[in-house]
Amino acid sequence: MLDQLVDRETHDRIERLAPAVNEYGYDRWGASPAATKRALSFVRFLYRHYFRAEVDGIDRVPIGRVLLIGNHSRSSPMTGCSSPPRSCSMPSPRASSEP
Repeated sequence: MLDQLVDRETHDRIERLAPAVNEYGYDRWGASPAATKRALSFVRFLYRHYFRAEVDGIDRVPIGRVLLIGNHSRSSPMTGCSSPPRSCSMPSPRASSEP
C-alpha cells in the first residue's frame, strides 16, 4: 500500500543505485531500498510543499565536486537544539554589552 505513494523520480533514483539485497529485502548494511523509497518520497513531499525550499544562485555552483555550506540566517534561533529545552541557551532579553 505505501509503495503506491512512492513517486517515479524517487523510485528511479533508488533503482539506479541497484543495491544487492538478500531474501528479506535488505542490503549488506541493513538498509531496505523499499523503505528508503517510502521515506524519501515523504521527505520530498515535505521539502517541496510544506517547507517550500528555494535555491538562489545555483548557476554559480561549479561543475564537478564541490562542498556546499548552508546559510541558516532565515531559521529560528532554536534551530539545531536538541529536544530538552535546557540544552539550548537563548540570549536573555536583558543581556547587554554594558560592563
